[in-house]
Amino acid sequence: MELVLSPGVLFLDEPITGLDSTMARSMMECLHRLSRKGLQLFFRFIKHRYSILKLFDTLLSIAAGRCIYHGLADNVLQFFSSVGFRCEEHDNPADFILDVLQGDRLSPSTDDENNQIECHFNEEYMKADIYKSIQNQISEKLYVSSGNNNN
Repeated sequence: MELVLSPGVLFLDEPITGLDSTMARSMMECLHRLSRKGLQLFFRFIKHRYSILKLFDTLLSIAAGRCIYHGLADNVLQFFSSVGFRCEEHDNPADFILDVLQGDRLSPSTDDENNQIECHFNEEYMKADIYKSIQNQISEKLYVSSGNNNN
């Protein structure tokens, strides 16, 4: 049925949980091809391999209801490094991101009395250039969609 009559958007909750690594990679490559044809895909993952992470164009990381990172997947490690969390060369970047978000890699700069890493990352993200860029893109689209374009 062509994914229920060819939707424009598809939300998937842990689509590869329970699959072996070969099947998981195959499933994600299939979904990646669909995204290249215009299908918007949203995933929720708890744990995944780095080879899967590399298939993503954009990442949105949310912890405790707060946006921690939203931007190009290729830039996520650079962002975490800029706020004091560097992924070591031997670490799996996907595991590293989850470890940081779950508080397993707290540094003195984020280990406050309440241990609220989500608040810290959300504040850092909102100061980052990537956040400002996304806000500008949204504002431009809202301006154009409200009929204020000069074309």
